[in-house]
Amino acid sequence: MKMKDYWKKLIKQGKKSKMRNLLKKRYIVFLALFPFFTGGCRVVGPDYTRPKIDVPGQWPSAGPADGGTDSEALAEWWKTLDDPVLNSLVERSLANNKDLKVALTRIRQARANLGITAKQRDPSLSGSGQYRRTQSGTPTREDDDPFLFTSGSDYYDIGFDAAWEADLFGKKYRNIEAAVADLQADE
Repeated sequence: MKMKDYWKKLIKQGKKSKMRNLLKKRYIVFLALFPFFTGGCRVVGPDYTRPKIDVPGQWPSAGPADGGTDSEALAEWWKTLDDPVLNSLVERSLANNKDLKVALTRIRQARANLGITAKQRDPSLSGSGQYRRTQSGTPTREDDDPFLFTSGSDYYDIGFDAAWEADLFGKKYRNIEAAVADLQADE
């Protein structure tokens, strides 16, 4: 093999390796940008639809024949029995209704959970700062200022962090939907 042919062969191989490197770089760029291209495919699964339940338009009533009811009489039906013990028991139970308090607490908790879940989609920011002064040397009695040190250093440290997680597959979006459903179930 002649020297000229040898150099031509090396040049061809060099062009091939440059081409391979270029393809590798393109492949790496494609892999790096792939999540951004698939960002539109973030919601997984079908949207929730409320099931249809056959409910009568009106509850059957045992009221007067005209269809009207005396709501005040029904609100305090036990008073028609003229029993003072029963009246005091009902009044005490209404005043100390733990079930109602528990239900209100659950609603507040579900609202707080919804707020926390919704905030997970937002970016998080944090910052810190620190200052420190060090002094060295020993003051003597002959010094004019006994607090005068021979040397000192000031250290400043400031930090800032920002983070955000992309919701590529809809996990956070579905968590918010679940928190809304929990709130609606508690209400």
